[in-house]
Amino acid sequence: MKFNVSVCCDKCACTTHCQLALFNRPQQPWTFRCAACGAQIDITMAANADHSKVVTKVQGASKLHERWL
Repeated sequence: MKFNVSVCCDKCACTTHCQLALFNRPQQPWTFRCAACGAQIDITMAANADHSKVVTKVQGASKLHERWL
C-alpha cells in the first residue's frame, strides 16, 4: 500500500509532502527531519491483520492531508 501525506512541522510550520509505503508487517515506523529546521518527525502506520484498516500517527508535526493510492 502506498500513502501520500502532507505534514506541518510543529517547530517551524514548514510543510513537507511524503509518499510512504506499508510493507508486509503490522506496523511501519518512519522517521525523518524537517528540511527547514531539522526537527524530528515520526510517522507510524499500523494495519490490522488483513490490511483492511490502517491508522497513521504523526509526532513532531501536524497531519494536513493524507491519501491512499
